[in-house]
Amino acid sequence: MMKRNAVKLLTHGGDKIELCHELRLPFVNWVITNQKAFFKRYEISYVYRRAIGHSPPNHYLQGDFDIIGGASALTEAEVLKATMDIINHFFNSDSCDIHVNHGDLLDAVWSWIGIKVEHRQKVAELLSLLGSLRPQSSERKLKWVLIRRQLRQELNLAEAAVNRLQTVGLRFCGAVDQALPRLRGALPAEKLTRKALDELSELFSYLRVWRIEKRVFIDALMPPCESYHRDLFFQIYLRKENNPASLTEGTLLAIGGRYDYLFHQPWAREYVGYALITWLISFPYKQ
Repeated sequence: MMKRNAVKLLTHGGDKIELCHELRLPFVNWVITNQKAFFKRYEISYVYRRAIGHSPPNHYLQGDFDIIGGASALTEAEVLKATMDIINHFFNSDSCDIHVNHGDLLDAVWSWIGIKVEHRQKVAELLSLLGSLRPQSSERKLKWVLIRRQLRQELNLAEAAVNRLQTVGLRFCGAVDQALPRLRGALPAEKLTRKALDELSELFSYLRVWRIEKRVFIDALMPPCESYHRDLFFQIYLRKENNPASLTEGTLLAIGGRYDYLFHQPWAREYVGYALITWLISFPYKQ
């Protein structure tokens, strides 16, 4: 797996070493080596990223919470609940928005819109400008004016495709109870699409039990932060009005998702791997 900003060093003996870039892959290797079918763990450790120019490497304190095995929707809900419990120690949980999506749902949306595979990455990069804005918010609707212009002028997308993109962004994203029926009604009833929507619905039913469903939004155009998040994934933002120091619309606090994909090569059996990745070093301490 290519890590573009990994820190690589040369020892005095001429050996090339790589500093820890993330906590996920070493843990996956450990799970495979020890043949773990069910396991929970958390880890807080430093990770390193290559700096610009000849500056020393940047290092960050990263916290991970992983669950291997278990019922899918319940596991996913548990990870989100644990994430919000952690965040609640530093911020008022009502000031945070949880954006969720599913890899198969995103693929279905791309196909419905008519975005070719080779163009999806560039379109996703433009749409990432909307990432921290709550779906259905007035700020997000205003941002679409800029996004439309860039999609047409910079990527030369057909107007019909841009119109469908905006339809998804303004009508099919938002509160789960509203977004799910609209997505079911608009998208072709293919097996993977139905499965993705069913998994989102089941996840939401567990989150309702834990009373955090009001902060959860389906963001059907949100791409995953990690390439190995191929199923359900999430991003949690602190809204701008609750973080005046932020120069952007919101601050990304945590990301996570299922990473079964990493186990498909080593093991043929089904794996449910779920991860929370959050940069604890950026959290101010709250008395």
